[in-house]
Amino acid sequence: PTELLPAPPLTLAGRFPPQAAVVALDPGQHGPELHAWAEFANGAAAALQLGGAPGAEVTRGWILHHRAEASASGQGSAHAHAGFLCGLGLRGALRVLPVADCYRYLRLQHDTTSVAVVLGMAASHVGSMDAGLTRMCCVHIPSMLPATYSDMEVASPVQCTAVLSLGLLFARSAHRMMTELLVAEIGRRPSDRALHDREGYSLAAGFALGCICLGLGADAPGLADLHLHTWLLRYIHGGPTMPMPGAATQDPKAGPNHDPATCSSLITEPDGINVSVTSPGGCIALALIFLRTNCEAVASRIVIPQNVFQLDYIRPDFAMLRLLARCLIMWDDIEASDGWVESQLPPFLAQLDYI
Repeated sequence: PTELLPAPPLTLAGRFPPQAAVVALDPGQHGPELHAWAEFANGAAAALQLGGAPGAEVTRGWILHHRAEASASGQGSAHAHAGFLCGLGLRGALRVLPVADCYRYLRLQHDTTSVAVVLGMAASHVGSMDAGLTRMCCVHIPSMLPATYSDMEVASPVQCTAVLSLGLLFARSAHRMMTELLVAEIGRRPSDRALHDREGYSLAAGFALGCICLGLGADAPGLADLHLHTWLLRYIHGGPTMPMPGAATQDPKAGPNHDPATCSSLITEPDGINVSVTSPGGCIALALIFLRTNCEAVASRIVIPQNVFQLDYIRPDFAMLRLLARCLIMWDDIEASDGWVESQLPPFLAQLDYI
């Protein structure tokens, strides 16, 4: 392509039935962050519309031309341009950008742009284990930085994106060090360096771990001694903490609430695992690692509530994730019928009056 790809304007007006009057949202009455991610999604959708016409190649100059246009148009266009970059990355078109251009984007310290560049580059290099892109991801993960970088502030969405991008870069590689680090990241304790969106961060680490060992199950080469399913089941169901594996090993003399690298001055947690944070990430990771393996030994250890008493002690969304994980593992048992769907419900639910 030789012309700029226009992103359609974001519609900020709507009707409230039964009235026919059109109500418009006044951007001046709200902060710019209100529709930042909407602009991002709008730009990503525009990039995903690019056709694959023969001879039409996305070039570095064409992408940078959009950057210059976005810089001249203002903040809203910056979010849309970030989404545009992410959309190109999902199509695998960011391979034409060298790492130096990525760092020029990252120097802007613009959250949506950083998310787009990190995720887009990882999506364009799935499974490549590129060293330069790995460093770019790790520099946005505080727990992977040296202690001398403790003053470096990284926005929570960028941290989550960097963790997820590691999973894409090392997809199906069963990389030992990354696996050990991501197992620890799912259960990362609160700290002053990474305080916000812990649930999202843990979930991103779960997706990343699942991508690295996607479908490899217990036979992942070089990982048998880690007993990943034991770790992940502990994250799902809770219990006392376990020693960190290999690359994530901490000083055993320093308790989790006293280690300066892991403790928080604002949040205090008991020594056990906080399943409210770790359970979704553990479920997703376990489901992806054992995807389509039909490993009944692992699937049977995912506890589903079997009575009303147990149902009171598990969040409904967690119960759904556990059931989903079990079905993804036992893939060959899935049937396209209403009867199979109903058979997945615990029998006691069918006996309740409101079911």
